[in-house]
Amino acid sequence: MAHSALYHLTHPDKLFTVLYIGRHKVPSVRLVEHRAGRCRQTAKCANRDGLDLSKIEMRVVRWFDDDTDPRAEGNEIERLQAAGQARWNFPHALSREENLRGARIGASRRNKLHGNPLAHISPENRRKNGSKGGHIGGPIGGRRRIELHGPIPATPEQKSRAGRLGGRRNIELHGSLFSHITQEDRRKNGSKGGRNANHNRWHVDRGIINPECPRYSCA
Repeated sequence: MAHSALYHLTHPDKLFTVLYIGRHKVPSVRLVEHRAGRCRQTAKCANRDGLDLSKIEMRVVRWFDDDTDPRAEGNEIERLQAAGQARWNFPHALSREENLRGARIGASRRNKLHGNPLAHISPENRRKNGSKGGHIGGPIGGRRRIELHGPIPATPEQKSRAGRLGGRRNIELHGSLFSHITQEDRRKNGSKGGRNANHNRWHVDRGIINPECPRYSCA
């Protein structure tokens, strides 16, 4: 029956923070290896965070049986990472580039062994599916970002530019809302709108009654 120690690594410069969770049959030996930088993962993370590995501290949480409790380390990592701890354990210990490289390697190996699961999907359907996913995930991600970080401040010029871009995109997707209106109708509506605006500006807003105004009855 093999027993291992489940341990936490902490640092005096990171109070109330569990940096790393590990397992070892002789924890005192493993602590020496961590402090000497012989554990590649903790050495890389300490260098990234600017921490002195020689000051690292270990706390043995419990001993467990490797045969009856093989998931002890993994369960502890999942539990603490859900609370924002154990940032030196996978996947937080890896940079974005390392995660992307690992994903590419994993996808390539999967395709070699089992074939590409998306091979039967045409490029047109992939585009549609991607667009559908973006329409669903985009608003959700946007609302979540605002909850976490607040709205992005924008100047009037930026808002105006975004409105123009959104308007053009809306026309590309759904067509113009005014495509059914003829040029003659637009001219008439514009003239009518101008008269109403002038009446409101010069008479209603200033409290003036002008019997000669075509819109006098509205004053």
